Amino acid sequence: MQASGEPCHNVGSLRAIWSRLPLFWRFQLAGWAAFVPLTFPLKVMLAGTIPGAVLLSVIRDGSSFALTLAMWVIYRRVLREQNRYRVIVPIVTVVCLTAGLLQTGFVLLFDDIFPLEKEVFFITSVEFSLFYERTALLVCWSLLYVGIKQMRDGMERELRLSLVESEKRGAELKLLRAQMNPHFLFNSLTAIEAGLGKQLPNVSGMVQALADYLHYSLTHRNDDFVPMGEEYDALMGYLALERASLDGKLSIDSQIDDEARKALVPGIILQPLVENAVKYGRETSPSPLQLRLHVLRAGPELQIEVSNSGHWVETDGNRSTGGVGLENLQRRLALLYPGQHRLEITREAEHVSVRICIPAK
Repeated sequence: MQASGEPCHNVGSLRAIWSRLPLFWRFQLAGWAAFVPLTFPLKVMLAGTIPGAVLLSVIRDGSSFALTLAMWVIYRRVLREQNRYRVIVPIVTVVCLTAGLLQTGFVLLFDDIFPLEKEVFFITSVEFSLFYERTALLVCWSLLYVGIKQMRDGMERELRLSLVESEKRGAELKLLRAQMNPHFLFNSLTAIEAGLGKQLPNVSGMVQALADYLHYSLTHRNDDFVPMGEEYDALMGYLALERASLDGKLSIDSQIDDEARKALVPGIILQPLVENAVKYGRETSPSPLQLRLHVLRAGPELQIEVSNSGHWVETDGNRSTGGVGLENLQRRLALLYPGQHRLEITREAEHVSVRICIPAK
């Protein structure tokens, strides 16, 4: 049993060693390992015998392998700086001509063993034909090396840029989300303070609702996405605070379907919509303020609609987003769903509606 398992173990070890090799060495070894058998029939014709062809391969392909290693060292040093790609053509030309001359001289040392007259292709000069053949081979190797290296460098640059952009987006999203909780906390404490001033009997319930919402926020503070059902349930605590601070002068129509509850959404997506509706609805709506929150899933899309009685309030002459919280949310959605989300604002005489559509995960 042990003996039969040894070949598999050896194959696995070889694969592990191969996977740890740098990319250059994998290409170098695999390329020459393929080149030698492909050109071996030609060497048999030149040498006349198989042992002679093997010796010819060792002399020519072995020297080519050694020369390409020296060329690799030169190219790697020259191309260490990105702007050196501009001078790569003259560098490759000089290096390949020099290497071709060196290899031609080396091969000519074995002229007594392997007559070279059979290799004359274009003109009667044996030396020139040999030089042309070896230099062309080295030029092809150089172009492959430079091309693969440039492509790999380009991919690494794109990856680094993508990582930097991703980190930048992540930091911005964390900053935007961090801005929401203090804003909510300030409004909630203000509502509780107002309730204490009026000696309302339900202040303890307001404190409990605030505690529940903050517990939810702390539980999911590191989560980029949360189930919509949990976000919706936590928002009910916020609405309890708002209803208590308005002495019950807030009528709420809220509903969510079962499919929508399972969808994953960015944390704190509902609260800025509802907060915006309550804040500006209180200023423009007759009592009681009518608030509606509907969340549903329509195929691949999650739809969130928040509407309130009253009319739209322009908060700034250069901005029509309806408040910092809504503007913050717009920026988060643009970062999370570029080109895949919609935020629609409907303004009518007696009510305002904000509708968000995002992909349902």
